[in-house]
Amino acid sequence: MTKSMPPHPNALLCEILHLQQTSLPADAAQGSVLGWDSMSHIGFMLALERHYGISINKESVLACRTLQGACAYLESQQCELPDDS
Repeated sequence: MTKSMPPHPNALLCEILHLQQTSLPADAAQGSVLGWDSMSHIGFMLALERHYGISINKESVLACRTLQGACAYLESQQCELPDDS
């Protein structure tokens, strides 16, 4: 059985924020995107943990306040990211 690729963090964040678009700019940051507040950020972190099978500590939660930071963190955890398309 082949394990399916998790969604790209960009698409996952758009879904969590209930945005109609499916992609945000790489430099999107908490507070600069409508709806990306502290509560939705926690939801984003929990979704990343669930989809990528990792655990994110509180210091890393702060480092992931940008989409680029979240992707960099996942890569540092040897997570394979799908293409952002």
